[in-house]
Amino acid sequence: MAATDPIKITCPECKKVIAVPPDLLGKKVRCKGCSKVFEAQKPTPAKEATKPAEADKKKPLPGDDPDDDGKAYGMHDMILAARCPNCAKELASEDAVLCIFCGYNNLTRQIATTRKTYDITGSDIFLWNLPGIIGFIICLILLTFNLIYMIKIDDRCSPDDGNTDGP
Repeated sequence: MAATDPIKITCPECKKVIAVPPDLLGKKVRCKGCSKVFEAQKPTPAKEATKPAEADKKKPLPGDDPDDDGKAYGMHDMILAARCPNCAKELASEDAVLCIFCGYNNLTRQIATTRKTYDITGSDIFLWNLPGIIGFIICLILLTFNLIYMIKIDDRCSPDDGNTDGP
């Protein structure tokens, strides 16, 4: 290698290889790729020696895992307690009917629901029966008018008057 041959250095920012004359070693140079200014230093041969060693390393296969010991997974504790079919949490006991977490009933296979109920008061009962009461009063009024009409019609059509047209 002659003294005027350019030395190849790499940019620390973009890792681009740059050819630099030997008289610029130790001075600041600018990378043409990323415009980063850095000090040009002679490359160390130790780094070059490690690169081939890294290249010789085998890349791990996708299935190779350093933690792989041949077992798919290890099961340490086997809990066979009864579980809720709806939420998969443990039931209170083996023969529990209701799940205390979600309200699932194991006998009827339904989730318990809550309903909002209201207290029935006397005014609610009165309003419920009001149409029937009004209908009953109207019937009594019509019956009364019918009886009054029949009484009055009998007075008009009596045989004492000499009127023989009546019923």
